[in-house]
Amino acid sequence: MTRRLFFQAFESSWWLVGSLVTVLVVAVLLIRLLQYERQLIPARPGYWLLGLRVCVITILALALAEPVLSWSLDRTRSGRIVVVVDVSDSMTITDAHASAAEKIRWARGLRLMGNSTIDQRLDDWVASLEAGREPEWVSADETSDPQRRKRLATIRQQNLQAILGSMDTLSRRQVVSKLLQDSPRPLLPELEAVGTVELRFFGGTVQPGELATLTGQVPESLQSDQTDLSAALQGVGHTEEFPVAGIVLFSDGRQTTQADPLSVATELGTQSVPVFPVAVGSRRSPRDLAIASIDAPRTVFLDDQPRITARVRTGGYRNQPVEIQLFPEDDPDDVTTRTIEPRSNSQDVIFQLSAKRLGRQRYVVRTEPRPDELRDDNNQRSFTINIVDDVAKVLLIEGEARWEFRFIDNALTRDERTEIQRVVFAQPFLGLQDQPYFQNRLEIPTGKDALQRSLLADTDLVIIGDAGPAGLGEDAWKLLETFVAETGGTLVLVAGKHNLPLGHRSKTLGQLLPVTDLVPLETPGDAGRAAPTERGFQVELTPEGQQEPMLQFHVESEENRRIWDGLAGHLWGLVGTARPGTTVLAKARLRADNEQPALERERALALFVRQYYGLGQVLWLGIDSTWRWRHRVGDTYHHRFWGQLARWAARNKSVSSNESVRLGVEAAEVSANEAVVVTARWQRGVLRRHGQLEARAEIYHTDAAAGDPPQAVLPLVPLADRPLLWQGRTTALPPGDYQVRLAVSGAEIATDDVTADVYVHPPRSGELTDLSADPEHLADIARASGGELISVDQLDRLPDQLQRSTHLAALTGDIPLWNHWGILVLLFTFMTAEWVVRKVHGLP
Repeated sequence: MTRRLFFQAFESSWWLVGSLVTVLVVAVLLIRLLQYERQLIPARPGYWLLGLRVCVITILALALAEPVLSWSLDRTRSGRIVVVVDVSDSMTITDAHASAAEKIRWARGLRLMGNSTIDQRLDDWVASLEAGREPEWVSADETSDPQRRKRLATIRQQNLQAILGSMDTLSRRQVVSKLLQDSPRPLLPELEAVGTVELRFFGGTVQPGELATLTGQVPESLQSDQTDLSAALQGVGHTEEFPVAGIVLFSDGRQTTQADPLSVATELGTQSVPVFPVAVGSRRSPRDLAIASIDAPRTVFLDDQPRITARVRTGGYRNQPVEIQLFPEDDPDDVTTRTIEPRSNSQDVIFQLSAKRLGRQRYVVRTEPRPDELRDDNNQRSFTINIVDDVAKVLLIEGEARWEFRFIDNALTRDERTEIQRVVFAQPFLGLQDQPYFQNRLEIPTGKDALQRSLLADTDLVIIGDAGPAGLGEDAWKLLETFVAETGGTLVLVAGKHNLPLGHRSKTLGQLLPVTDLVPLETPGDAGRAAPTERGFQVELTPEGQQEPMLQFHVESEENRRIWDGLAGHLWGLVGTARPGTTVLAKARLRADNEQPALERERALALFVRQYYGLGQVLWLGIDSTWRWRHRVGDTYHHRFWGQLARWAARNKSVSSNESVRLGVEAAEVSANEAVVVTARWQRGVLRRHGQLEARAEIYHTDAAAGDPPQAVLPLVPLADRPLLWQGRTTALPPGDYQVRLAVSGAEIATDDVTADVYVHPPRSGELTDLSADPEHLADIARASGGELISVDQLDRLPDQLQRSTHLAALTGDIPLWNHWGILVLLFTFMTAEWVVRKVHGLP
């Protein structure tokens, strides 16, 4: 401890000068007083009075100088150690398939083998096994007798096999339990000697708990069907008062949610909170077949042949024949079989489904369980497709036959479930035919029932390209507005370099357009001559766009994002600011050398934007070059995009509705515990006429009898920024088929025919899809936080690592002496003594 005395008053030069002057004045007055009193009393009492007065004045002077005693003490403050254990479903498996080298490391970590005498021998065995060599069971310097060497080698191998066999019966969770509390040298007491230990458990969520959680039933609140490493690292509560020395993370490293644990680890690194992951489990994939995911459209037209892509995990079965079956759930004999010989741990299997039966059909993708599989509860997965007897009726309007028009026309013409009409205003016409190849005028009827007498009467989707105001005047735009708002049609506006929308002055078009403040994006100079995938800007889906069926090129979000990232870039486009209440489905991703400072906000880069308008919807596409997506992949994604867009529009118009309201569900198929979101879009004027209107969605099981109560009732409430759109949600539905019915009160509105269907399938988990451990992921987390990946056989290093992470804290304090109670007592003591001496000698 160090101490220092200083005077606060002397930090001011004026105070110091004033104090010196005061001391001089007081000294002069004391001398004059002493001379006066010498005439009245003897010399000795006078000297006593002088001494007492000098003491009083000295104490007052010191108090005015404000003396402070400062002290400091350097102390090592032990930080908290947060131990977080993964209790997700993947931690329940045993790793009998692990390599011998891995099992030796685990056995050493559990103190089942190893000591200072044989540690080097075990290291050599592990190195040989990892290199694919037979270990030297007995070294040359141990014995020269061949028979003894042979017997000793046999004994050691038998002992090793017995120990490794015991590892085959332990689940990953049991391994962690033994490491923490049940081994000959448990880890928890060693950590408690370093700092205060906090124990937490996590799956999809995290919460504190006791060690009994590892051997007992995992609470449902932990969501053991998921693994979220970011949740495990969040909320450690690091503060200067209660610092965290480090986080010890026991996990197999598999992340099965969309969260990003690396960003959380990086943030912890900035707070000097290192993460020390301990990888539990084998890097090897166990012998296990699993249907990981299924990519299938939700709705198809009758006689369509949709492509079904099943991703199959084939760990442990490389280069072996594996049969994958597809069949209707209600007709297992109608089976289609594909045989694969996987060359990796996963492979896509493609089926061509024949949509021959109308209605909602449920199918199963399955592979037969094998006796040597780790588990067989992940060998099949079901999905539902809604098959409708319909075609998408499309009207394609263009100013001239530009490239984009030709490729869109080709894609929709080749689609057997699409009927297309075309209007092209400007066509080269040499008079060799009696009439132009395409219709070159859009007739706009007038009077009553104008829409029913127009080309729009039986249309689901209108696509407008770069058409000018000469072909599309204000009357045409008003007719299109009626088509969208009153019949539930879909209008797609495709950006044009010459006319649409910048060449129009239509007030109605301005209302329909989901974006404002449009700005051209162009790629000048050499940047436009780079490789197609590297030039211009690319289309980047927003989180809302990732969920939109028409923009899904693959069922897995990561794969879908990868496909979009790999599409060719665009040299020109129109981006704008999305209107309030619209949904941005995609934005422009600008390259570093093509960024425009004026376009910094995400909504200002809106490229694909959807706007609900009345009963229908308007979609803005800010590019005129979707045909560039054909680069190196042909028609795959270009045709799929426009085909899905046409079906999306047809489904929107065919959902349950009447003249007042349109009812739908955000997703017709969800997993248990996922939200079922019900939406009702009201026609303009309905809410104004019925100010007391209240609405609710009643959800009934399809097997419910007449008079049975609903499974759930959802109040529908208007969204803040879209008053015509009312919404409700629930997560309380068990697996099964349901019908959603709209019910209202406070208004006379017929809703008996307004219904929607939803299917809730059993919960799906990625936990049992890939069962190999991922120590590389854990190592990335450790590096991002400033920690280190610790192997099971090196846990004895962990307390030392955490000791280095403890905090050196300097404790300081100040003791003000000038207002201390002892100074006050001393002052009054001297003043009282001086008063007594004066009175004894008769002084006033």
